[in-house]
Amino acid sequence: MTFRKIIASKAKTRGGRPRIFSDSRTRTADEWTDEGYRFEELMRGRRTEKYRRYAIECYNRALEVDFNYVPAWINKGRLHHLNGELATALQCWERALELEPNNATLWFNKGVLLQDEGKNASAVKCYERALRFDPGLMDAFFNQGIIFESEGQLREALECFSNARRLDPSNQEIAERVRRLEDQLAQRDFGKLIR
Repeated sequence: MTFRKIIASKAKTRGGRPRIFSDSRTRTADEWTDEGYRFEELMRGRRTEKYRRYAIECYNRALEVDFNYVPAWINKGRLHHLNGELATALQCWERALELEPNNATLWFNKGVLLQDEGKNASAVKCYERALRFDPGLMDAFFNQGIIFESEGQLREALECFSNARRLDPSNQEIAERVRRLEDQLAQRDFGKLIR
């Protein structure tokens, strides 16, 4: 699911809060989500708590209008994840997955969160689900490769990085990982032959 970029509105009320929270116009869940994304655009590079709070308030208002509005759940979860509030982020994404169980973005996001928590086996399963729904999701292959490599499963890591490289052949980091893993596996296999 792609979210469009929106030019930010800087209009404020006298209290310093954006006018959107005080005007009487009724908004749809989509409009509230767009407003939340505007605040995310304002906080990029600044990481200010004020804009993060405004964005979450917009997503909460979108969910008041339509509790089943998946884009608001996705964005709200992402903001909580970025702020280190992993349990809250997971709740948001699990709610969204109840509504859209075939959403590759949600499975990928959940995988990243579980990987951040060190739950690598569960993260790999989430990445596999994401790839089932979007086989071109290069980042899911890449993250699986990271996990397998960290656990010493070099052949599995190589397969994942090779798939990622197939999807993004110009990515030098992936190409280097493939070369390094091929060298490690060749040395390991050679070592077995001379024993």
